[in-house]
Amino acid sequence: MMNKNQLFIHRIKSINKNNIYIMREDLLPFSFGGNKSRIALEFFNDMKRKNCDCIIGYGSESSNLNRVIANMASSFLPDKRAYLIIPENYHETFNTKIAALCSAEIISCSKNEVPQAVDYAFDLCMKRGLKPYYINGNRFGKGNEAVPVRAYFDVYKMINDFAVNFSYIFLPVGTGMTYAGLIAGKHSISQNQNTNIIGISISRNKSKAEQDIRNYISAFNGNICDYAS
Repeated sequence: MMNKNQLFIHRIKSINKNNIYIMREDLLPFSFGGNKSRIALEFFNDMKRKNCDCIIGYGSESSNLNRVIANMASSFLPDKRAYLIIPENYHETFNTKIAALCSAEIISCSKNEVPQAVDYAFDLCMKRGLKPYYINGNRFGKGNEAVPVRAYFDVYKMINDFAVNFSYIFLPVGTGMTYAGLIAGKHSISQNQNTNIIGISISRNKSKAEQDIRNYISAFNGNICDYAS
């Protein structure tokens, strides 16, 4: 499985004496890389801690997380498949094609039927003699917020150990998992607190994004002892 300690940071240019670096998560050597590769790995590790043997994912038809989960499941789980809940307007995309090649089972539903779809996925897995793990926790998507934060909590520590002290870290913010991990990592380290982490929302308005991030960090801080290395 992917080595979570890999870090690819390259200096790309200098502008007005500001040195600009890029972190190449696309070079992570699993399922086309990306931040969701690290996050999916945390879900799989948690799944093993809970003695589950199959995984239920959730996301849109373009979800990178669903793609990576399907790929990891086909590579490492006894059932060789993921069960992916995709709400609203399902149609084939690059990511769903990869998920299908990985034998993922797609469960499409309307947005207000997600809890029922989760129940259906659980029942389907258990009828097949499997013990399912849902990445979002319970049927209402609550209870697992701490798990994905661990991925970029650890990454921030690696960035902090890099040969350069960064003044700013800029990143796009979708679900908020990656941003929450970086913030949690920063606040766990006493030195180099001058690094500013700037998120650029690509899907949520500011108030919604901030609330989601607070929820992730709060859950992680409350469970951090469970994730101690």
